[in-house]
Amino acid sequence: RDDAWAEPLLRWVQVATFSRSGSAPQDVAQLIEKAHAAGVVTVLVTQGADGALISHRGERYRQPALPTQIVDSLGAGDAFIATLLVKLGQGVALADAAHSAAHASARVCERLGAFGYGVPLTPLPPEAKQQP
Repeated sequence: RDDAWAEPLLRWVQVATFSRSGSAPQDVAQLIEKAHAAGVVTVLVTQGADGALISHRGERYRQPALPTQIVDSLGAGDAFIATLLVKLGQGVALADAAHSAAHASARVCERLGAFGYGVPLTPLPPEAKQQP
């Protein structure tokens, strides 16, 4: 969604993620500044093949996309976001967390996505449904 939609929500979040493939660098920088001004601690802007820009607790880091054999990009951004946040939560340095996130994202691109590929859903066995 556009920035106008997100702007009133920013004061309620600690982490904001945006997908902005093809955006001009000055537009991305302005978006990050707006989010921080609203109180967001960590701002992540993914930019597809152009990588990602992360601003976390006053430190900025540009993570390039890693080379990979692209089969399907479905879930690549989600993998990047999840890995980055887990690593940062573990106290990993921003650059190292971003590199791990880029690696996870690249691995996701090497697989078919979740929709339309004829992978049947199988029911869980009865013992898996029991609550402990």
